Amino acid sequence: MGRAEIGEIEEEEEEEEIVVEQAVVEQAVVEEEQVDIHSPGTPHRRQATDVQGTFTRAQIFGKLDFIQEKNVNNELTDESKSEINTRLGEIYTDIIYKQYPRSEVTIFLIDAIERRESSLQNHIDDLKQMKTKTRHILGVAGEENSSGDPSPVTAWGVYNGMKACANAAFGSRSLKGKTIALQGLGSVNYYLAKHLDEEGAKLIGSDIDKGAAARAEKEFGMQIVDVNGIYDVDCDVFSPGALGAIINETTIPKLRCKIVAGAANNQLATTAAGDALFERGILYAPDYAINAGGLINIFHEREGYSHDRAWSHVAGIYDTVGDILARSVKDKTPEYIVADKISQERIDEAEEKLGRKP
Repeated sequence: MGRAEIGEIEEEEEEEEIVVEQAVVEQAVVEEEQVDIHSPGTPHRRQATDVQGTFTRAQIFGKLDFIQEKNVNNELTDESKSEINTRLGEIYTDIIYKQYPRSEVTIFLIDAIERRESSLQNHIDDLKQMKTKTRHILGVAGEENSSGDPSPVTAWGVYNGMKACANAAFGSRSLKGKTIALQGLGSVNYYLAKHLDEEGAKLIGSDIDKGAAARAEKEFGMQIVDVNGIYDVDCDVFSPGALGAIINETTIPKLRCKIVAGAANNQLATTAAGDALFERGILYAPDYAINAGGLINIFHEREGYSHDRAWSHVAGIYDTVGDILARSVKDKTPEYIVADKISQERIDEAEEKLGRKP
């Protein structure tokens, strides 16, 4: 199903209404003009508000088409594009693709979303089809040169990053005898527990899945605690490996650890949480640095996958996290800020080499 067909279907559904925040589309600034969501396709000057409005799908599509046309014709400033992308990211999945440039890959993605297939195999088939149009689709299970399940190698990266934290906090990279509290005992933390158990760490864990908890208890002799009690555990390392935003104003006062280092994404609920950890003297391994193993592993598919080469590269997360922690101490700056600065420096350096910087 293509964009034109989708548009026709949406026009037929005019009677169906959805409620969205006005600010989502209202802040789509086109130079000095803004879009009036009440009049599809018509720009006019307007201040954003927090008022909610009820709009038909057709209205929203019309407004997004207008924004898309401006984007394709390069009539938006970089600042406006950034603002638009942020706002559109909050809109429902079935219309979010409008913020991206038209391309064959996008159409294939739309088709996948429209079908809304629930089985894993159908999703894999979608990715295989997309891969025929771009070389930027990697990590597809069952494909030639695929690296397979990323959980083991992600755990390998977290393990090495955790050892860097131990070296910074305790003067030794060894985790033998250290108490590690694992929040979540799913795929990644299961493999992480294997590494920690082999090194002789004491493991405490929690998971809402009783089966996962029982397996960890049986295989590693892990002490299992209540999911709400994992924060209060007296430990050397607290390792988030489940939900995001779990380092927050409620949980931070409960923490009884020297290090926070784990596989979960978006661990800090707010930047203030990162500041609070720093102020308490708790070392924090920025999530996107310590859990990058899976992505690094998939990158190596582009060159012809080699397990040894990929895993050796992932082991370098030890150095990456170690550099972040050292610079944090030197600059007296929270680790999450240091990680962001290093990331931006690397991006700037790469763009300069490509001639994209003045």
